[in-house]
Amino acid sequence: MKLSIFFYSSIFLLFLTSSCSSPKKAESPKKEVYTTYKPLPSQVVLHYRLDKKIIRDTFNNAIAEIFKESFSIPDYDVKINFYKTNDANIEIEGKSVLVNIPVGILVEKNTMLVDFKAKGVVELTFITKFEMDSLWNFTSKTDLSYYKWLEKPVLKMGGLQIPIEPLSDVIISKSKAMIVESIDDAIIENFTIKSTIQKSIQVFKEPIQLDPKNGGYLTLTPSVIKLTSLKNSKLHSSGKIVFDLQSLFSTNKPVIHPGLLKTPALRWVENVNDTTVLRLVTQINMMDINALVRKNFDGKEFSSQGKSFTMSNILINCDYENIRFVTDIKGDANGTLILTGKPKYDKKSNTFKTENIDIAFKTKNKIHKAAAWIAEGFIRKELTKMMTFPLEEKLDEIQNDINTQLKDINQEYNMDLKADLYSITSEHFEMKPGAIETTIKASLKIEAYIKDLRKLGAPIQKK
Repeated sequence: MKLSIFFYSSIFLLFLTSSCSSPKKAESPKKEVYTTYKPLPSQVVLHYRLDKKIIRDTFNNAIAEIFKESFSIPDYDVKINFYKTNDANIEIEGKSVLVNIPVGILVEKNTMLVDFKAKGVVELTFITKFEMDSLWNFTSKTDLSYYKWLEKPVLKMGGLQIPIEPLSDVIISKSKAMIVESIDDAIIENFTIKSTIQKSIQVFKEPIQLDPKNGGYLTLTPSVIKLTSLKNSKLHSSGKIVFDLQSLFSTNKPVIHPGLLKTPALRWVENVNDTTVLRLVTQINMMDINALVRKNFDGKEFSSQGKSFTMSNILINCDYENIRFVTDIKGDANGTLILTGKPKYDKKSNTFKTENIDIAFKTKNKIHKAAAWIAEGFIRKELTKMMTFPLEEKLDEIQNDINTQLKDINQEYNMDLKADLYSITSEHFEMKPGAIETTIKASLKIEAYIKDLRKLGAPIQKK
């Protein structure tokens, strides 16, 4: 669940390194008023299917355990043994589990003259209601809601079969409390939800490296977890888990503090969106990405009209409106090239691009317009291409990144997660002196198949 989600690699660094290399006009008008932007939190909606087999096995095991020992009814001086004749059927809806199971009953009574034995089969129907509070404390309450004799016990004596119907109902009423208490104990022992969530939440501790080549780390911190009630189907029970998250982007890997992440509080809800919305909130400081820009462009050669130059000593900075890319060039032209432009996000085309590009050339402390072969033709086309970043075209690339990350998560944490990316847009783009703020919104659907709730989130032990 690195939810990773977890996941949106290189959107910002790709955009910044490309648009940064296509600067803007030298004028930098100041904004009189600057309003602090407050992004909405991200919300991960996890659609899950819970294999009913593990729940069925839990109830079957619990019933098998409590039927291992016989018990007596002193009022009638009889000994009772229960045994399973078949596995239980399980249905789950809301916060209730309905268990229907046929049970064999052996009644024994010893006298001085003869030992009596009677066998029967009864169909028991239990309803277990469960609850979890805000601290993930799990409780259950089981009641025997209905029973029906499929074969009433009869005493076999001297070739005769004598029904003991009055005793049959006593057997159920006397054993009811013991059975339901034992079932509740078994549920509490097997469904360790609190520790499971505590383990699973630790996947958020490690920052997500968005781009191994260019750097950039995303930290997602859950603030609250919401659950919907369960819905029943033939093979699965399904529901939604919702994580409200705060996201933080940094160009350098954040310090990971020792100890476990605190488990967020639980809230029960019923109306939940189907779609996950992840917001990648970033503030990119120019001083942090200068090294990245140098790595990508230092030594890069541009050619046009049979002439070329190589860039070095690159410096990038920005103000409220413009971004400036300064580099020394050497080759058919020698001096300092100054690229200035105005980056923006075009909502209609869902594209980051830079407009009003100005190219100036400085030699011997004199700034003049760049030569036509530098400013026009192939080089300008290349700069235009570098500075344009259509988000829609990146969907397939990012989907592949998501699939790769989820594959690793599934292998490491006993999960079966998949995510389908629907869209990527920008909710916010703003420039400040020395920094760029942006918020990318990604919409997707995340699904999980949980085979064994007890193992969910537990790292696989590597041999």
